Amino acid sequence: MRLTAKLILAIALSSLLILGVNGYLRVERELDLFDLDTRRDDAYVGRLLARAVGDAWNVSGEHAAAALVSEADQTAQHLRVRWIWFDRSGDRPRLDEPLLAKARRGEVVQQRVADPDGNALLTLVPIEVPGGQLGGIELTESLADRDRYIRTTIRRSLLSTATLLLALVSAALAAGLVFIARPTRALVAKARRIAAGDLEGPLPLRQRDELGDLARELNRMSDQLAVARARTAAETESRIAAVEQLRHADRLSTVGRLASGVAHELGTPLNVIGGRAQMIASGELHGDDIGDSARIIH
Repeated sequence: MRLTAKLILAIALSSLLILGVNGYLRVERELDLFDLDTRRDDAYVGRLLARAVGDAWNVSGEHAAAALVSEADQTAQHLRVRWIWFDRSGDRPRLDEPLLAKARRGEVVQQRVADPDGNALLTLVPIEVPGGQLGGIELTESLADRDRYIRTTIRRSLLSTATLLLALVSAALAAGLVFIARPTRALVAKARRIAAGDLEGPLPLRQRDELGDLARELNRMSDQLAVARARTAAETESRIAAVEQLRHADRLSTVGRLASGVAHELGTPLNVIGGRAQMIASGELHGDDIGDSARIIH
C-alpha cells in the first residue's frame, strides 16, 4: 500500500503541476485576448467618434462638436468620453510623455491608468480642429469587467483542475490497488509461507508485468524447493536405514563375539567334566582315582 501511496502522490504532484501550468497559460491567453479585443474595440470606436466630431466641428462649429461628445458620453454604456486639448490648460490628456508625443504626431495611443473603480484603459484619438489647434477624443473604459472575467476564469480553472486531479487520483488509486497493492500483498504472503516451510499452492497471479514475472519465479522456486526437500527427505531416510543396518550388523557381531567367548569359557570345563565322567563310566579308573575324578567333576 505504501508503494501505491507513493505512486499516487507522484501522479498527483505531476498532474497538479501540469494542470496548474496549463491553467495559468490559459488564463494568460484569455487575458491577452480580452485586452486585445478591448484595445481594438476602443480604438475603433474612438476613430469613428473622432471622425464624426471633426465633421461636426467643420460643419457646425465647436458647440456642435461638444454636444456630440457629451451625447456619446451619456449613451456609451462602458465608456467615458471627453474632449481634451493638448496645449490648453484644464482638460489635458492623462498620458505619459512618450505616448503623448506619439499622439501629437497623430497616432492613436492607449495606456492603462488608475481609475476610482480600479484600473482603466485610456484611448486617445487626436483631432486637428480648424485654427490649427490640436485636441482629441479621450475614451476611458473601466477594466472592472476584465477583472471580474479574470476572477471567473481563475475560479473555473481551479474547479476544472481540481476535478481533473480528483479523477486522475481516483483512477490512479483504483489502478494501484488492482495492479500493485493487491499483487504485492499476495507476493508478500507467498514469501512468508515459503519462509515458514509451506511450499504448497502456487500463487495465481496472471499479470503480464514485472509483478507477474516475480510471482511466476516464486512459484518456480517453491516447486524447486519442494523437489529438493523431498529428495533430501528420501536421502535422509536412506542414510537412517543404512545406519540402522550398520547398527544391527554391529550388534550381531557383538553377539557373535560374546557367544564365542562364552562358548570358549564354558567349553573347557565341560570337556574336563565330560572326559572324567567318560573315564568313570568306562571303568578305566579304580579305587581312589574314581573319587579324585568325582571331586574334579564337582
